[in-house]
Amino acid sequence: MEYPLSINWVVGVDAKGRQLRSKISAVLAEANLGQYAEIGSPQFFIGKLVGVAREQIARFASAENVKVGFRDRWYKFEELETDGTFLVRQDRNR
Repeated sequence: MEYPLSINWVVGVDAKGRQLRSKISAVLAEANLGQYAEIGSPQFFIGKLVGVAREQIARFASAENVKVGFRDRWYKFEELETDGTFLVRQDRNR
């Protein structure tokens, strides 16, 4: 099944030391969420980005402090392959 994800990353720091984040990139991902298919937020999940250019995937892979938004939770990439296959885990710092 396909699910929407919101992805952003750190682009700088302001004078007070606060992180400045990129605009959100809205993408789709294919994933099998099992019992979380319709509702809820898993601790982690595996999927594949759909229709995302390799250049954009490379940007996600190399950017600082990338956050992945899904169902009102923030996740971090633990793995992100060049073909868009990924593993994300909930970010407990947010």
